[in-house]
Amino acid sequence: MIPALFFQMPPFVQLLEQTHLQGDEEVFDGYIVDLLRHLAASVPFTFTLEKVKDEGGMGRRHRTGEYSGILGELIRKVSLLPPMTPLCSTTGCTST
Repeated sequence: MIPALFFQMPPFVQLLEQTHLQGDEEVFDGYIVDLLRHLAASVPFTFTLEKVKDEGGMGRRHRTGEYSGILGELIRKVSLLPPMTPLCSTTGCTST
């Protein structure tokens, strides 16, 4: 099972309302989640959605040289998939 890293950014990736939760498990939905499900059906693979642990968003380089956020987790090989969240800049957002 491949971990897919993300941070919430509706409508691309979002936590379903509390009434839709299954027990204590968080259930996510959105355009990118739908895309991953379609890819997994076409190119048989399994994945789990994992929130970025340090809430660093895309990531920043610290004075120590280490990165936070999704960049840091990719460097540390927490996930092999690219970020499952739109990339945003001053010119707007594009999906990954």
